[in-house]
Amino acid sequence: MLEELPALAESLARDLPYLLDSRRAVRDHETSAPARTQENPLGLYKLAPDRIRHLPEEEVEMRSARQRTSVRSGHAARWNQSGTSSNRISAVQMA
Repeated sequence: MLEELPALAESLARDLPYLLDSRRAVRDHETSAPARTQENPLGLYKLAPDRIRHLPEEEVEMRSARQRTSVRSGHAARWNQSGTSSNRISAVQMA
């Protein structure tokens, strides 16, 4: 049991930034699923090289910028909802 503790701590530490920030990664590719059919109503498929489309650099940069904007507005909305007016005043006075 104690021998497993360092590995558990390492895995939790590795996941911590994702759990705290919960941002989605912007990938430089996307996958294309086959059309749903009666034989495959869920559209399940194996990931294979022919299913991967590499995105142009401009599109990756655009998606990254869109995500940063979305994350910032989400943080601001949560701060505005959770903070009291005295906390907001203190934060403004400190700035």
